[in-house]
Amino acid sequence: MWFPLIVVIAQLSAAPAPVQKAYQKLTQSDLDGKKTEARTPASAKKIDVTEKGKSAPAHKTFLLVSEDGRQFWVEFGRSGSTPAQVYGPFPVEEPEATTPPPSTPKPAPKGPGQAPK
Repeated sequence: MWFPLIVVIAQLSAAPAPVQKAYQKLTQSDLDGKKTEARTPASAKKIDVTEKGKSAPAHKTFLLVSEDGRQFWVEFGRSGSTPAQVYGPFPVEEPEATTPPPSTPKPAPKGPGQAPK
C-alpha cells in the first residue's frame, strides 16, 4: 500500500522545490487557460511525474523545467485516442528569503565604575 505513494513522492521530488510547489498549486482551470501548441525549449529538463499504482493505465505526465528554473510546462502524454497535450509556461515563484529570527540583544557591558545589578 505504501509503495505507490512513495514512488509518486520520489518522482515529484526530482523537481526543484519551487517547481514542486508551483505544480501542486495548479488547478484544472489553470491548465485549461494555458494549453499551448508552441514547442517547449529543447534545453528544458524533462521530469516524469506520472502517478504510479493506479488500476487503469494512465498517460505519462512530465514537468518540463526551463534551464534557469523560472518557468515550467506540464505535458500529458498521449493515451488511447487523446493526443499529447502541453500546458504552460507557468511561472515558478521565487523562494521567499528566509530571515533569521530576531536575536535577543545582549546586555550592555558594565563599565569599570558601575556596580552589577
